[in-house]
Amino acid sequence: SVSKLSISVGPSAPTQSQIDIVRYTWERIIETRLPTDNPTLSPAHAFGFALYSALFDIDNDLRIVFANVLQQSRALAGMIAYIVQAPSIHSEQGLLARCCPSLSPAEEGCASGEAAEAHEEMNPERLRQRFQRLGERHYGYRVEPHHLAYMGPAVNRVLKERLKDDFLPEIEDAWQTTNAFATYHMKVGLENQKIWE
Repeated sequence: SVSKLSISVGPSAPTQSQIDIVRYTWERIIETRLPTDNPTLSPAHAFGFALYSALFDIDNDLRIVFANVLQQSRALAGMIAYIVQAPSIHSEQGLLARCCPSLSPAEEGCASGEAAEAHEEMNPERLRQRFQRLGERHYGYRVEPHHLAYMGPAVNRVLKERLKDDFLPEIEDAWQTTNAFATYHMKVGLENQKIWE
């Protein structure tokens, strides 16, 4: 029932530091172009294109669900940007420097200092609602609940390909935690929408 779905606890929400890592690595992704990327695609859309390729490798039947990969890649890039939207990045002392070596000490000070004053915390309830709304929208794309389980392995593969040696354990953990929380609550939203339809 709807009530049972809504009150399920589910996996733990990502911590603020994990959200910050996801946010920062996404910024890295949208600035990273690989030699194999289609030159007509932005890095963000190339990431989406690679992700759908990974999904099709897991379940070829998804080609029917996601027939227009270019359109879906754009939608995916928008969805990730929507999830991680916040005005700045901050984290525990030293974590950004370790996970994100391209930040200079001066830039890290800015990220964790004055910009943090304007930072909008991403609390678990807000994230939960955001992911459930995304799940509701995916009902219209003919996505089935079991399809959501494929997203974690696909995202992991593409992050490894694009970040290479910068794909550190903390980054993998942050994305996996965020994905587990996201897919659980997207599934709740998707199944609730099914009931209402």
